[in-house]
Amino acid sequence: MTAQTIRVFKYIDELDAFLPTEEFSSISEELGLTEWHPAVWIGRFFIMKLAYYTLETVLDDGETMDIGPATPEGSSITALLFKRIASFDFQGSPANVICCIGITQEELDFCFENGSKALLEKMPPEYILTEMSRKSFV
Repeated sequence: MTAQTIRVFKYIDELDAFLPTEEFSSISEELGLTEWHPAVWIGRFFIMKLAYYTLETVLDDGETMDIGPATPEGSSITALLFKRIASFDFQGSPANVICCIGITQEELDFCFENGSKALLEKMPPEYILTEMSRKSFV
């Protein structure tokens, strides 16, 4: 028995973006993989590109990053706030788990004026979500 491969993504040149192919979408649907819809892939691709960025740039707790052009139309999110959620030692070196929290323009402006710690204090204590359409916490 020979394994068959399928193309998972098609590249849309005019958008500089990828979308799942119809064949992959059909197979995913047939297998009941409903969580693999295109919106989920946006986050996966974004994190993948961010991972490559971190090979040259250290992201630290409390920093922000403008992502407005990368967000879908109608989104209230315009930036990311990086929040350390764990620290540990890995092979003798300090390491962190940094969470990306989507924030609104109003929240980004608040960070610039008051610091990210002040914004985190306005959010629920364990908030680590990125909800593309939500009201500002400030």
